Amino acid sequence: MPEVKVLGIDEDDAVMKAAHAIGEALAKTTEIPVPSAPSEIALYGQQRLSFIVLDLDEYRKQSKK
Repeated sequence: MPEVKVLGIDEDDAVMKAAHAIGEALAKTTEIPVPSAPSEIALYGQQRLSFIVLDLDEYRKQSKK
């Protein structure tokens, strides 16, 4: 999700914020993008790759409350 960029005080915080930001972005569309293969993602300097798990149906239910 190129439009999603987050910062956290630590990795757990950043992953939590990323899941929320991705949920918000995907909840607004019916077109779900195909995930990139990890080997296709270029990392620079101290960057690390983290996997974000999101149940979009559950996110949509929770965000309506």
